[in-house]
Amino acid sequence: MNTVITIIGALGIALCLAPFVITNLKNKNKDIKTQNIINDYANKNGFKISEFEIKPKYALGIDKDNAKLFHLNTVDDKRSQNVEMIDLSKINTSKIQIEKHFTSNKKEVIDKILLNLIPKQSTTKTSNLVFYDSTVSFQFDGEMQSIEKWQKTISQVLN
Repeated sequence: MNTVITIIGALGIALCLAPFVITNLKNKNKDIKTQNIINDYANKNGFKISEFEIKPKYALGIDKDNAKLFHLNTVDDKRSQNVEMIDLSKINTSKIQIEKHFTSNKKEVIDKILLNLIPKQSTTKTSNLVFYDSTVSFQFDGEMQSIEKWQKTISQVLN
């Protein structure tokens, strides 16, 4: 009798945990696929990624030795194949930009968090890397910590 109850209990726990385990495995597979996309792009161009960060909406990699930043927009599950390579030797500075508005009851709402990579030449366009966009995500997922980390990393490469 006790054995049957134990088996039924174990099966019940396994059935409750299965969706979480499956979701976690799918997310890890997506992260590996994303990392491979950036790695392959960097390798084809003769660079080697020394540091990565993969989030649900974007992925970043950097080759500190060659001052190259790789950005991949992963909005939607299509996982865009368009890796953007930014030559940091042509960048003067990086700056965090927070776009926000105030609601009718004067509550501050953040719309976007961007990392602006300002070029040395004024004729070159500024690169704006989107870390958070309220039209895509309603909740923060470590974007502020991530953007501060990447701004510091890029600043170290620039100096």
